[in-house]
Amino acid sequence: MSGLLDPTVDHMVTALLDTAITSAPPDHPARGVSFELWAAELAASSFADEAMPRAFYVDLGDRLAASARPEAPPALAALALAVEHRDATPLRRARDAWLARVGDGADADLGIGREVPSGAVTIGHPDEAQTSVVVGLEAAGGAHSFGLLVDDALDGLGRDLFVGPPLEVIAADAADDPELVVTPIALDEARRRIEDALAVTLAEDWDDPQDLRTLPLVTRRLGLLPPG
Repeated sequence: MSGLLDPTVDHMVTALLDTAITSAPPDHPARGVSFELWAAELAASSFADEAMPRAFYVDLGDRLAASARPEAPPALAALALAVEHRDATPLRRARDAWLARVGDGADADLGIGREVPSGAVTIGHPDEAQTSVVVGLEAAGGAHSFGLLVDDALDGLGRDLFVGPPLEVIAADAADDPELVVTPIALDEARRRIEDALAVTLAEDWDDPQDLRTLPLVTRRLGLLPPG
């Protein structure tokens, strides 16, 4: 321990977990995603590179790993993913130590970072230049999906990035619309299509605030798919 965790820092950790549970309440249908969004916002603000000393992350990781509060494991898992800079490496070590202690089958962390792809589809209108690519994921924190809209009218630019309801829900809703076509595709093809679309988006300096907020969650999930 670095000695930074005096009562003042203890209160800060408590407050941090209080904000986490507010962002990801127990009745949320996809708590893992909510925890990750919460952590991504911290990674872009309070925990940005050089905002905190490395010793802070040592203490934070230790306290989260040792906490009895049920929101502590998913908070640690989400922060370990979202706060990517080198000073925050102790968060990842604390997460790995927690997993080693409790076993890979544990789900108290909601499976954040260990989602399993379950399938992929495209959804589009035959006469329009926009096609959605949607990928389903299974995790202890709730089944969910991610994807984007590929706009061929804008040279294949990817926009309207999202992490949302389970793939089955989105596909069923689209299938109820007689003007839309839902087509299953392989996971590697889904990855290729999304990566190609994002390459156009980044080259165009696309600056939609919601897309930029969702981009880290989408790009991380792309890494779970087989190469296209």
